Amino acid sequence: MKNIKALIVDDELVVREFLVRLLSLRGVEAKAVEDGPAAIKISKEEAFDIVLIDIKMPKMGGVDVLRELKQIRPGATYVMITGYLVDDLLKQAQEIGALTSLKKPFDISYIISLVNNLHSKEPSKPLNILVLDDDKSVRDFFRMLFKYRNYNVVIVETVKDAMEKVIKSDFDLVFVDAILKDGNGLEVSREIKKIKPDLRIILMSGYLHDVKDILDSGAEVFLGKPFQIEKIFNEIDKVIQ
Repeated sequence: MKNIKALIVDDELVVREFLVRLLSLRGVEAKAVEDGPAAIKISKEEAFDIVLIDIKMPKMGGVDVLRELKQIRPGATYVMITGYLVDDLLKQAQEIGALTSLKKPFDISYIISLVNNLHSKEPSKPLNILVLDDDKSVRDFFRMLFKYRNYNVVIVETVKDAMEKVIKSDFDLVFVDAILKDGNGLEVSREIKKIKPDLRIILMSGYLHDVKDILDSGAEVFLGKPFQIEKIFNEIDKVIQ
């Protein structure tokens, strides 16, 4: 694993100390600040790989902090921290470029898997991945998720574009949204399987679907929204192996 640098932005001392200690034990060089202005100052001086931002803070809210830091360090991975039901703020953060969120009390195993998965050992050769989703926030999520990886990632929003890519290129893995504006993800999966029978397909949806129908479509895995990052990388590891 490369030497990772992390910044924690949270007004609670106990949270800052906990996350710095946890990440340090995992070999991460972690620093913490208590508010947005301090985060902006240190980000101008140092580059961080991962920035964890509390979504509700005095002086400057987490979404505003994220917006400023994205201007300074657009290449960093941003994760929001929340102890509240603030779906509207989390949606704003995702639209700006936050990858995911951590809820208080923290799931320690999730934090560790997040750090490990974002910066783990790469496959010996580039992995070819196709993502089909008509939701811009989902497409941006995958761009952010895979940007540190040795993957060739093609992201499209229409069925027509996806089928053209499948015919012309060799992919190792395809992510397909179950409900599309211009088609049905299950049907798309079946059509892809006709063209490339051995291609591994992951079907995605924010709604409950009949698992039998999903498997019958040719998709090996169902990925629910909001996504579990660890599950995404577990499926990618299966392809690599």
